[in-house]
Amino acid sequence: AVVSTQSGHYGRGGKLASEILQQNWDEAMEELERLKDNISAALHLTYSEVLVQRAWLIHWGLFVYFNHPQGRDSIIDVFLHQKPYLNAVQTMCPHILRYITTAVVISKRRRDGIKELIKVLQQESYKDPITEFVESLYVNFDFDEAQAKLKECKTVIENDFFI
Repeated sequence: AVVSTQSGHYGRGGKLASEILQQNWDEAMEELERLKDNISAALHLTYSEVLVQRAWLIHWGLFVYFNHPQGRDSIIDVFLHQKPYLNAVQTMCPHILRYITTAVVISKRRRDGIKELIKVLQQESYKDPITEFVESLYVNFDFDEAQAKLKECKTVIENDFFI
């Protein structure tokens, strides 16, 4: 990210990339938090520029969230429960709903996220086998459809870098 604040934090994106490449997940998680703070504090950016910066952070965050031990819970906290980031997902990168859905499904601690996830999925036009599986199960209560979607999920999971 090229996020800068009045005090000039230009190198955070490079630091995050470095920590990811070195697989230093704790440090990478800290850098993500610093970048989130920098984006929030960047008063000189327009709303659309902030949206782009958040989209950038969301994509880089996938590396961290799917490798850090608490990452699946963090992806739910940030992308689903923090409205500015949920707005960025819905506006700029709805395909990230696949990863939010996966995190909610596999998280043992964050089952409370399923209701909020369902609301978001019903508002969105983005669909893939993972999001459709959850909708089949929790919205339509169509277990045959859910089972068919689960088979499709296997292919998606085998071919997705993060999952």
